[in-house]
Amino acid sequence: MLKSEMVALILGSIFTIIGGYLLYKRRYLMKNGEKTKATVVRYVEVDVSTSDGGSVAYRPILHYVVNKNTDNEYTHALRYDKGSGFSSYEVGEVVEIIYNKKDFDEIIILGDNWSLILSITFFIAGLAVLGFLCFAPAWLRNIVFT
Repeated sequence: MLKSEMVALILGSIFTIIGGYLLYKRRYLMKNGEKTKATVVRYVEVDVSTSDGGSVAYRPILHYVVNKNTDNEYTHALRYDKGSGFSSYEVGEVVEIIYNKKDFDEIIILGDNWSLILSITFFIAGLAVLGFLCFAPAWLRNIVFT
């Protein structure tokens, strides 16, 4: 096996594992999480470093109540770091979320499918690389990896 094929095998495996893990976490949260409403209270600017300089992303601060109707009920604040770099929600907008009952910082905004798309992309990209390594004819692999 060529060195470049080994690198592709490792990268394909890593992408598949990361994508699978993210999909598993999302499915677990959808199945076992607590559904509630959150309010977008403001936005914060976050520096996003890129190779060509830098740019700014805007992340919403969400307030939501956890442990509703119990003695431990309280309002939790969280900066939602998933999604696109632009502001998708208006300040004051109420969104539906699902949060992890054991880790209140782990949430999904229902209707925000950016993290789902990213997870599926990682998983499929990893499978595509692994599939190519396993099933492509040797002459084609030699063209690609030499």
